[in-house]
Amino acid sequence: FMRLLQDIFGKTLMNDFHRAHPNIYTELIDNFQTAKVAFYQQQTATHSVRMPLQFLTFVIDKIDQEEIEDVVANATVLGDFKSLVTLNDEYLCLSELCWMLLFDHVIDPIIRHVKKILNDDQVLRHCKYLCLVGGLS
Repeated sequence: FMRLLQDIFGKTLMNDFHRAHPNIYTELIDNFQTAKVAFYQQQTATHSVRMPLQFLTFVIDKIDQEEIEDVVANATVLGDFKSLVTLNDEYLCLSELCWMLLFDHVIDPIIRHVKKILNDDQVLRHCKYLCLVGGLS
């Protein structure tokens, strides 16, 4: 999620905001976590993350005469993708594809690691159970 925000607003701006407002930065992360948990509960084309007003004000003060909605809508995110993110009032609206790319970024290395373990005969010979734990298991 932080990489997504860096793609939209720039790494320098995000680092400056983190240093200036660590408590609001934490709120921003918490809002993303809340939206992430609700992702599979909703059957919609976009899923929103509430952006703290202090964050939006900080961004607006830093961008040069551009509308924040245009900055978000025109951003290239997560590699080469455009038009995956919009801003609607205080909500950052992420397309379903954007969410899937965010999940894939975290899940793909786990899948590769598990496959590597399962392809190692030495490990499997002594393994009776394989258990994944945590929020992505």
